[in-house]
Amino acid sequence: MVEQYLDYVRANNRYKTYLSKVTSTNALLTLLKGKCLSDIHPFLIDRYKKDRLQVVTPASVNRELSCLKHLFTIAIDWSFAHENPVKKVKMLKEEERDVKVLIWEKEAELYAALGIHPYQSHCRAIVVTALNTGMRAREIFDLRKENVDLRKRVIHVTHTKNWEVRDIPMNQMLTKVLKEAIKKFPESPYVFVNPKTEKPYTSIKTSFSKALEKIGLAGFRFHDLRHTWCSRMCELGVDEATIQELGGWKTRSMIKRYAHPSMDHKREALEKLSRVPLVFPLGDKKTSPSKLTTTLTGDKIKTI
Repeated sequence: MVEQYLDYVRANNRYKTYLSKVTSTNALLTLLKGKCLSDIHPFLIDRYKKDRLQVVTPASVNRELSCLKHLFTIAIDWSFAHENPVKKVKMLKEEERDVKVLIWEKEAELYAALGIHPYQSHCRAIVVTALNTGMRAREIFDLRKENVDLRKRVIHVTHTKNWEVRDIPMNQMLTKVLKEAIKKFPESPYVFVNPKTEKPYTSIKTSFSKALEKIGLAGFRFHDLRHTWCSRMCELGVDEATIQELGGWKTRSMIKRYAHPSMDHKREALEKLSRVPLVFPLGDKKTSPSKLTTTLTGDKIKTI
């Protein structure tokens, strides 16, 4: 079943997804190899969870269980199994990662830290693209010139995680940055080309990490730029439907996972309370509720 499952994944998903499934099924086979599908029941899966936790993290175990669950879904579709035992097994609780959001001041410092070296300037252009589009790293690295319409100022994203294409309008700054990037390697079909290899980037981890260390943001990931983009869109009052479509998410619930309002935005929201009429319960039975309304002006409370 694993062999047939991997053939299915290879034919219907991106290669990166296939490699992930290979890793998960290799782990599953360490304890389940040789068993029939009908032999795999919830108790056996719970025992698998316990044994694997001695070796890997809860997040890794959950990925393996998700793979097994998907395998059984396919097996049912093919009439190789009648039920999915993984549905009766609870996933493990995972420790939430401390997501960091780039504040405006640090953004300027990051651009400065990336410098003016040709290689670094490409990294800076990639960061600008991420912060102004919310695109995933792989979507940016695989961006082709034919999908950037400088006249209409639109990016046509085709190489997406969920196979769904989407169009992203470009603001003035991004248009200028992409126009300059396209000119640097006129013979390449890709927008961002590594000057050292003259091939599309696969990562900017080294330069990105060094720049982050200079400005005191060690631990900040490239993917956190996508969190930053989503958070800023929410703070600017952009509706969720638009954010969902631009970000390429299938459900709006993903916005809640990516949006992290800054402390300044939270403080501004609470400051608005000082401009809202207040009602103080003074306990005076003779005083009508309408006379208890007060307003806060400066540091003084005025009773109306």
